Formats: sequence, C-alpha cells, structure tokens
Amino acid sequence: MLPIPQTRNGRLGNVPTSWGEGTTPEQALAVAVILTAIQDLQSNDEQDRWEAHEFFLQPKGPWAEMRRFYFQAVNLDDVWLQQYLSARLNPPERPYRKWTYMSLLDVLPTDRTFTAADVCELTDLNLPQVNSKMQSLKNHGHVVRLDHGVYCVPAFEARWRQKEAEAIETQNRPTHTPFVGFDVPARSPTGPTQKVVLDALRAGRETIREIGWDVEMDFNSLKCALDRLIARGLVEKDGPRYRLVPETSVVAANG
Repeated sequence: MLPIPQTRNGRLGNVPTSWGEGTTPEQALAVAVILTAIQDLQSNDEQDRWEAHEFFLQPKGPWAEMRRFYFQAVNLDDVWLQQYLSARLNPPERPYRKWTYMSLLDVLPTDRTFTAADVCELTDLNLPQVNSKMQSLKNHGHVVRLDHGVYCVPAFEARWRQKEAEAIETQNRPTHTPFVGFDVPARSPTGPTQKVVLDALRAGRETIREIGWDVEMDFNSLKCALDRLIARGLVEKDGPRYRLVPETSVVAANG
C-alpha cells in the first residue's frame, strides 16, 4: 500500500484521523471515505479496485468531484495529492460488466430519447439482446416506447411530447423554404455516443483510460464505440493510442 503523506504539513493542513481529535461529523465521514478508498486500491474485488483508482486519479468527472468534496472537508490539497498518486499508481482497466436488464438503467440517457442501437453502443450488447432487455424494462415501467425503436425514461416523456407538439405546430404554419439542393450524406450518421468519444479525442485524450475520463461508459462499451469509429474511417489506432484521422472534425460535424 502507498504511504500516506504526513498529516501535519503546511500544504496539506492538519488532517483529522479520528472522531477523538475533535472532528465534525462531516470531517469524520470524509476521513472514513478516503481511508476506505486507500484500502480499496489493493482490494481483491476488481470493481472496487478500479473505482478506488478512479477516485484518486480522475482529473475531471464524477469521481474527481467526489474526491474534491471530501478532500476539501479535511483540508487536503487535491491538486498536489492527485499528481502525487498519478506518478505512483498503476491503474487497472475497467472490469468487464455483465449486463442485466436492470443494470441498463445505469447508462440509459435521461435527458433525451434513445434507440436500441444507442444502447448497443453503450453496452457492447447485440441488437437482439438489447431488444429483449428493453422489452423487460418496458414491461416493468422503467422505459417508455415512443415510436418504433425509440425509447425514453418515464421522467422525459412529458418533455418529448411537448417538443413533438411544438414541432407539429411549426410544420403546420405556412412557410416558404428556397430549394438548396439535395442533401446527400457522405457517411452514415454519427450517434451521440460516438460524438462524445470524438470530442474526447479532440480534447487530447489518446488511450481508452484517458477517453474514459470524459466518456461515462465501461471499458467494453468504449472499446466497441472506438472500433466502430475506426471502421468508419474517423479514428485510427496506433498501439494503445487512438487518434482522429484528418478532417474527422469536419466529417463528424456533417454526420
């Protein structure tokens, strides 16, 4: 296990380590969470071990926000300690996840509609598997089928129907649109999952782990999305690193 930096330090502050040292309940909770994360760095459970590394090493995202919240409670220097551990930890790859129909709720979009194909990209499941699980979710009231192959979570249904009503009203208004030629797409449309992966690559991410800092999905789903981008000619792979091919940003914008 890695050595814990000194608790009495001009940069780190006087870090409380127990209730007996006069900590507040919030500080005691923060200490317990941080110490648990330290122990989980060497856990036999690969999911716990991966989450502990993300907690300490993720530069941005939900794990980074959680770390900063707890570090601030006990006056720890988040930037210094994240850099300190980044140079000493060897993070594992995200473990493979076995998908049940209920576990799909962890990755389904809550602010937009989605299709079974979108879920395939998020989970690396094939289409028949997704359709079966979506039917189970629909039967239990966890998703709503809006159209053939189009779904949303129940909380988003009212917003979608309002947007549809507004769109129909707009279409019924008399308008004149000049003819500008036929739109012939050069490639198949780029889905929302592939777009966020491309955005991460544009931001300088190269490895699957780095891309995962910006894209909330498991290793297998992210690998599947990258493979599809490679097959479409938008991304190239050099060893463990992925890069955009020339003019990807232009093509993706048109997708």
